[in-house]
Amino acid sequence: MEQPIRLDKDSKVPIHQQLYSYIKERIVEGFYKENETIPSEKEMQEMFEVSRITVRRAISDLEHDGYLIKRKGRGTIVCPQKKERDMSVFNSFSGDAKVKGDK
Repeated sequence: MEQPIRLDKDSKVPIHQQLYSYIKERIVEGFYKENETIPSEKEMQEMFEVSRITVRRAISDLEHDGYLIKRKGRGTIVCPQKKERDMSVFNSFSGDAKVKGDK
């Protein structure tokens, strides 16, 4: 289990959003790997020194946004992440075809 992590309880950002951001960052960085379980709600309560409701809200939001899946008997697992396309280089269909060498 990880060491206790302090969230900024004086921040204007709600605690559940801070926790959401922290867990999401760990997923995106690869600390929590795809198809692996994350720490239990109880472990997160202790790690972050927050209420169970706060942990559940963050997990629920992450599940809603496609980062986690709750499985009975297995815990909460990290979803396979979608590879996002770099929209700054988005072209039209014909532009993409030209780049690929299609006619």
